[in-house]
Amino acid sequence: MSPVKLAAFIVELVLACVSAAFSIDGLTAIFAGAFWPVIIMGAALEAGKLVAAAWLTENWRSAPHFCV
Repeated sequence: MSPVKLAAFIVELVLACVSAAFSIDGLTAIFAGAFWPVIIMGAALEAGKLVAAAWLTENWRSAPHFCV
């Protein structure tokens, strides 16, 4: 892996973590009665976004048209 790709990967993970933290913080403020379920749901949603982005990166050309 080249240094530029490694730096881009690290920056992407930092941005994903920061955006997840703000998202989860906001959701826990709105739904204060369900603190832990909201944290679990938010973490699962953020992980799903990363997995979907990684899958699309690897399969962009062969993905069905309804996915893109």
